[in-house]
Amino acid sequence: MKRFAFAITSLATIIALSGCSTVTLLWKPGTSISQKQYDYDECTIEAMRKVPVDQVTNYTPGYYSPGTTQCRQVGDKVACYQVGEVNIPGNISTYDKNQPLRTRVLDRCLAAKGYQQKQVPVCTNSQQKAEADKAKSIDQVKCGVRELK
Repeated sequence: MKRFAFAITSLATIIALSGCSTVTLLWKPGTSISQKQYDYDECTIEAMRKVPVDQVTNYTPGYYSPGTTQCRQVGDKVACYQVGEVNIPGNISTYDKNQPLRTRVLDRCLAAKGYQQKQVPVCTNSQQKAEADKAKSIDQVKCGVRELK
């Protein structure tokens, strides 16, 4: 039982960490983290103003089939049971129809401010972080850390 609990804990840890394995690097030489955050926030606000949220709700109806009742006589008694019952509940989901366009507007705003973006793996040690800090171009950056909130 302990092995099973350990396996489940390990699997949960791997799943939790897999969501944090990459970061989007915002690159502009000589720019402080606070300036990057300011510019990113400004562009996010501009994108929200130009392309507001448009929530769309989708409804997928469920399906129910009671199946059939089958009965069998055993001696002087009758035993009945259901066979083939199917119950699939309906589903409601929402999404922002404008998110892809808003992301493009945000990216254009950041590019107009001189930023380049690149998806990179998270640096796993201080040596990798130091090498990333010394990079002279975005192409030299092999990993990064999450800077913006």
